Amino acid sequence: MKHLRTYSLLLLMLFGMVACTMVEPRSADNASESQPASALEESVDQPQLAEGTDAPQPAEGTAVPKAAAAGDDTADKPIVPQATPAAKAPASYDSDTVKLGYHYRPPSDDTKASKLADKVSFIVLSKNDEDYRDRIRKAGYEGPILQYIMANEVDGPPDTQPGDWCDDDHNPWQNQVANKVGEFCDLIHPNEDWFLHNGKGERLYGMNEDRYFYRMNPASEGWREFAVERLKEYLHGNEKVEPLGYDGFFFDNVELSMRKSLNEVGNSDGKLKEYRSEREFRKAWQGWLRFMRNRLGSDTPLWANLITPNHTADDWNDYLPYLDGVMNEAFVTGYDWPLNSKAQTNELKQVEYALSQGKGVYAVSQGKEDDTSKQKFALASYLLVMQPDAPNYFRYTRSSGKYDEWWSYDNYDVKLGQPLGPRYAIKNGWRRDFSNGYVTVDQKSRKGKIVQNDR
Repeated sequence: MKHLRTYSLLLLMLFGMVACTMVEPRSADNASESQPASALEESVDQPQLAEGTDAPQPAEGTAVPKAAAAGDDTADKPIVPQATPAAKAPASYDSDTVKLGYHYRPPSDDTKASKLADKVSFIVLSKNDEDYRDRIRKAGYEGPILQYIMANEVDGPPDTQPGDWCDDDHNPWQNQVANKVGEFCDLIHPNEDWFLHNGKGERLYGMNEDRYFYRMNPASEGWREFAVERLKEYLHGNEKVEPLGYDGFFFDNVELSMRKSLNEVGNSDGKLKEYRSEREFRKAWQGWLRFMRNRLGSDTPLWANLITPNHTADDWNDYLPYLDGVMNEAFVTGYDWPLNSKAQTNELKQVEYALSQGKGVYAVSQGKEDDTSKQKFALASYLLVMQPDAPNYFRYTRSSGKYDEWWSYDNYDVKLGQPLGPRYAIKNGWRRDFSNGYVTVDQKSRKGKIVQNDR
């Protein structure tokens, strides 16, 4: 049967070659030939997996949630996910196949609000971006616009440790909840249990443009109360301020593992005073998300960028019950190192599981603007798992200073019609068929193909 299917597919492909158009990505601003990034040439099998991910995996296309630990009140009963379902009703070939997203600040290039309103279906902006947000809506945009919030980080005076003098003139950024002049010193500095600490007992902090962002303890009840009251002020206003007018919140830097806090921020020293294990750390984050969901209500959209992934097929599952959607900020591409085939497949499975649970997914892939080969690989990977009627979005961009640029590619306009079923295995990767074309991904070479039938 396997050989018969392969033979049949070959015949279909041969007969369809004349009637098919290869959809090549071309940047609207740079139409040069594809130039694979050097990272794609190196370390093809470079693993980017945490310890333990070489354990046997579920069958392809199925992600099985972790079992709830005994006594863990944040864990929900496991739900066996389904493979990506086929669409039930035909769609017009002219309907959009690719749904695009945009974050975090208004474009600094010449992209007009009317263009963004026409091209994207999901937007994240920050406090003080309300003028641009309103222009997008006036231009006809009808999708969600969420307010960006750094989940458990606070912009405070430089290297302010317990007992230190505190500069109450510090003027914080507006992308986090402690956004008023003086309140770090008055309300946060006196509460040591609100902070995370490294092994030396120092307040843990990361750096962003010479600013100190202190990392807060997600399990701290006092910190949770402070944060949620400020979020409610943004959302509903009070006797002193009007509501900001966003549709919900986007929490950045919600951690799936301790890796960043242990080793990758300003004064990391390999230890966290408050947490002895990954399980304790993840449980604290789950508790924080559950607290925010309960206090903000089920009708407030809550999305999160889940960072420091373990690249397993069930990495998000413990967090999903409290969220409406999730961002993967380096979907199938990784950041500095490319993901191996196993990690790529696990990310596909994780997206499929989230969508099967009615959650949204924002797949953001990283690369250079003129690396159209990488862009096509990332987009084809998204098309392997996207669902036409689900809140799933895509963007190809670069985290190092490029988020405020809008990159446009011809293949964003591809019209493949309705998916005819889930992805299925081919040599070195996956294929998915649509009513008006197909996509393939070779995970080993990191190449994608997007084929739209001529009509």
